Amino acid sequence: MFDSGTWFVIPTRLPFRRTFVSSGRSGFSVLEVLLAGALFAVFSYGAVEVFLFGLETDRLSEETTIATRYATAGLDAVRAVKAYRFDDLSPKESAGVRAQDGFWELVDDPDEQDGYTRTIRIEAVRRDGDGTITKDGGGVDPDTYRVVVTVSWTAPSTKQNSVELSTYVTRFAS
Repeated sequence: MFDSGTWFVIPTRLPFRRTFVSSGRSGFSVLEVLLAGALFAVFSYGAVEVFLFGLETDRLSEETTIATRYATAGLDAVRAVKAYRFDDLSPKESAGVRAQDGFWELVDDPDEQDGYTRTIRIEAVRRDGDGTITKDGGGVDPDTYRVVVTVSWTAPSTKQNSVELSTYVTRFAS
């Protein structure tokens, strides 16, 4: 059963074992209950914080998706104005769009819908001698505009959020 070269010692009494005097009552001490309660509170607080952070992230994601769709619709409306009458486009710092008689048209005020504000900015485009778009220098290209659509909204935590999309439109058919 055992290898003859192996020697096992099984102590009958461990030297570090303590014996406690029992008062005859079983249960938890006050210290154990307080420690267990504190640990429960710490872990519960952490779990609630993670849950609330997840809810906040989900809400912000949904709001950003709505704002991006609203901004994309603004770009599409400007493209429709461009296709119908390019000459109606001119540099503007703050504009909006509205449907009028089945066509989109630019208006002077930003659009507001369900707490989201859409502002359309139309910028003149400059080109250098090679025809490359540049921020500085070169001449103004009368056949190209840069369109920037910004959608902003205020979250319930009063934090201002925004989404910005941009594109170029030209007089030429695409």
